[in-house]
Amino acid sequence: MKKLLDAFRVLYDGDNILKITKLRYVPRWLVIIIDVLIVLFSIVLSSLFLEKLHVRDSFPEYTFQKIGGIILINLLFMFVYKTYAGIIRHSTFFDFFKIMFSSGSTLVTLLTINYCTEILVGKAPYLYPNLFLY
Repeated sequence: MKKLLDAFRVLYDGDNILKITKLRYVPRWLVIIIDVLIVLFSIVLSSLFLEKLHVRDSFPEYTFQKIGGIILINLLFMFVYKTYAGIIRHSTFFDFFKIMFSSGSTLVTLLTINYCTEILVGKAPYLYPNLFLY
């Protein structure tokens, strides 16, 4: 525990390389990259969770394309709602609602794609529980 406390003390000390406390803002491209990494992490985590429950994917051969589609749709709504602007130092409830609208729009879009594909092809590309979990 002492080592962990020492590590945090070094991070917030004035003599560190990161200088976390000196940041006035985080560049937008960095916020977008962090958002994409969070989305990717949540996709992998929800997939692992469903795999442990023995839920089978309907199109396992297109896993990377499906993950890419989810990330692209997420990016689209991140840019539509500008969730990357004003984060960290100037966050308000308005930013929270922008993130919620972005996530909700992504979910509705993916559910619509899933439903239309299920009607046309007979199989849904994404697992419904996976969409709600992620």
